[in-house]
Amino acid sequence: MSTTATLEKRLLTCDDYHAMIAAGILDEEDNVELINGELIYMSPIGPNHGSVVGRIDALLQHLLYNQAIVFVQNPVSLTPLSEPEPDLSVVKLRDDYYFDAHPNPADTFLLIEVSDTTLEKDRTVKAPLYAKAGIPFYWIVNLPEMQLEVYSQPDKGQYKLRQIYLLDEKVEIPPFGVEVEVAKLIGNVG
Repeated sequence: MSTTATLEKRLLTCDDYHAMIAAGILDEEDNVELINGELIYMSPIGPNHGSVVGRIDALLQHLLYNQAIVFVQNPVSLTPLSEPEPDLSVVKLRDDYYFDAHPNPADTFLLIEVSDTTLEKDRTVKAPLYAKAGIPFYWIVNLPEMQLEVYSQPDKGQYKLRQIYLLDEKVEIPPFGVEVEVAKLIGNVG
């Protein structure tokens, strides 16, 4: 008869994670994010990915000027055990630009992941994580298929609505009512 031993894990909290950074145990070179209490390596950023993130950042900075703050690859504190670093986040305006604390779900309008090699992770790990935290809108810029996946209506750890927008279509940036062409978001990466 064989038995399988179960090993107990000690999950890290955001406080533990911040303490590790403050103590110099982790730094920017480690390229990790805290997801469900575990340190997860982030994929390296290739030229297409970096280009699209830069393009979206510039576009959103222009379109949402004085309406929201757009952060690039900054942490968002979702739960005591999760502090992911989405490619872009659109958060409420604050004079201090979140000097003392990272934005949380109540501060967040939209999270965006640019996906090339991370598409499956962004759909199966990040989407439920963001939905469970109550992030109202989540976009996946799907580079392999050259389309935008828009998720909304979070409920019980999943998004009820998933819409696909193609390059020749326009999408509204929630909740601002500003429309943008998907082709302007993605650009010429083919």
